[in-house]
Amino acid sequence: MSILSAALDKQSELLSISNITAKTSKFVPIEKQILGVKLLIGLKGKIFGSQFVPKFDDTPLPDVNDVPLKDIDLSHPMLYRQGKSESYYKRLRDECPVHYQS
Repeated sequence: MSILSAALDKQSELLSISNITAKTSKFVPIEKQILGVKLLIGLKGKIFGSQFVPKFDDTPLPDVNDVPLKDIDLSHPMLYRQGKSESYYKRLRDECPVHYQS
């Protein structure tokens, strides 16, 4: 492995989408994160010559009654994409109005 390829591998690891979003998600609003990811994808396409398309996990979420209260995560994006957010909110309002989420 040459020094150049090792440097490119390290650069690719530093610019990974999941690495960046994991570190910024606590401080940056989702709209800005999406804009940043789009800019990063375009930049990586220009630098490395290929277009990277992020893959989303569209596995169906379980029914709200099958999830323990402590495991309910209202920030999960598929909750809204699959249209299940209202049932999750209703269960929390009914059973645990003050819900801690780390």
